[in-house]
Amino acid sequence: MHAGFHCAVRLIRNLDETAPPGDFGAHRRTTTARETNMPLQFIGIDPDTGKNGSPTAWVDPESADIVIQSYTADDATRTQCVQTPAPGHAPGIPEHETVIRIPARLIPVLREACDVAERAQL
Repeated sequence: MHAGFHCAVRLIRNLDETAPPGDFGAHRRTTTARETNMPLQFIGIDPDTGKNGSPTAWVDPESADIVIQSYTADDATRTQCVQTPAPGHAPGIPEHETVIRIPARLIPVLREACDVAERAQL
């Protein structure tokens, strides 16, 4: 177990997307444009996955952002997120964001992604 494990995960649906604020007074997303064709660094995949629908983690070596592919959260999970807003934020899921569910068995892959992202910032 990593002592003091902490990392920020940015979820990316479409790097070129510009969406208006959501219905709940959400802030505008800062659009990130990748200026080179440097590929994402593959970190790992859900160890219990089959050939389709695999939760996966990558790191963008230029920005040190962690990019996640995982399961779309179901309506019950989305409702719980809306009912439990982050402190200081309006309730709701902004139009330009989504909720995903990351299986617990992917935690070692996320730890590795955080380590790679931190090293990229040095």
